[in-house]
Amino acid sequence: MGATPIPQELTNAWQLTLEFWGEQVRHNTVLGLAAKHTQLAWLAGKYRDAARSNPFDPIAQARLMRVRNAAALVFELPKTAPEEPTRKSYRMIPIMLIGAMIMTGLGYVITDQRIQQQQRTVVSRHP
Repeated sequence: MGATPIPQELTNAWQLTLEFWGEQVRHNTVLGLAAKHTQLAWLAGKYRDAARSNPFDPIAQARLMRVRNAAALVFELPKTAPEEPTRKSYRMIPIMLIGAMIMTGLGYVITDQRIQQQQRTVVSRHP
């Protein structure tokens, strides 16, 4: 798959943006054209190059963030309708209660048997 050619309209707008760097209208225009032609990655690269060549330029950093935000909005997946909450199944609750009752009864029986065993065993401490 080959690279998509950059439209002349976009490259001309970028040149005007470079010539009139301080004008926000130029930056907004080139951003709109880049979004129109789906060339936001190209524009982000241009602003990244500008930010690297002059790291103290606040415009390049701010515009790069705007291009990233625009790309996030453009390529955001369409929202689907929220799913209806599924009805929770409470079938396990009676089973768990019955299991707890069985375990409690079993614990009672085992404890009762041990108490009875200890009572039957008589240990003489006198010779």
